[in-house]
Amino acid sequence: MVRRAVENLKTLHGETDVRPEMIERIKERIVDTGAPAKKATKH
Repeated sequence: MVRRAVENLKTLHGETDVRPEMIERIKERIVDTGAPAKKATKH
Protein backbone atom coordinates (compact mmCIF):
# COMPACT_ATOMS: atom_id res chain seq x y z
CA MET A 1 0.00 0.00 0.00
CA VAL A 2 2.81 2.40 0.84
CA ARG A 3 4.59 1.53 -2.40
CA ARG A 4 1.46 2.37 -4.39
CA ALA A 5 1.07 5.69 -2.58
CA VAL A 6 4.69 6.60 -3.35
CA GLU A 7 4.21 5.65 -7.01
CA ASN A 8 1.13 7.90 -7.12
CA LEU A 9 3.10 10.78 -5.64
CA LYS A 10 5.68 10.39 -8.37
CA THR A 11 3.39 9.83 -11.34
CA LEU A 12 0.24 11.79 -10.52
CA HIS A 13 1.68 14.63 -8.47
CA GLY A 14 5.07 15.00 -10.10
CA GLU A 15 7.12 14.43 -6.95
CA THR A 16 10.72 13.65 -7.80
CA ASP A 17 12.01 13.13 -4.25
CA VAL A 18 9.92 11.27 -1.69
CA ARG A 19 11.39 12.03 1.72
CA PRO A 20 11.25 9.60 4.66
CA GLU A 21 8.95 12.04 6.51
CA MET A 22 6.45 11.78 3.66
CA ILE A 23 6.47 7.99 3.90
CA GLU A 24 5.93 8.16 7.66
CA ARG A 25 2.91 10.45 7.13
CA ILE A 26 1.50 7.99 4.60
CA LYS A 27 1.90 5.15 7.11
CA GLU A 28 0.13 7.19 9.80
CA ARG A 29 -2.89 7.67 7.54
CA ILE A 30 -3.30 3.98 6.71
CA VAL A 31 -6.26 2.60 8.64
CA ASP A 32 -7.21 -1.04 8.97
CA THR A 33 -10.93 -1.23 8.23
CA GLY A 34 -11.20 -4.80 9.41
CA ALA A 35 -12.39 -5.90 5.98
CA PRO A 36 -10.94 -9.18 4.78
CA ALA A 37 -8.11 -8.82 2.31
CA LYS A 38 -8.81 -9.57 -1.32
CA LYS A 39 -7.38 -12.84 -2.55
CA ALA A 40 -5.00 -12.78 -5.46
CA THR A 41 -6.52 -14.01 -8.67
CA LYS A 42 -4.98 -17.02 -10.39
CA HIS A 43 -4.43 -16.82 -14.14
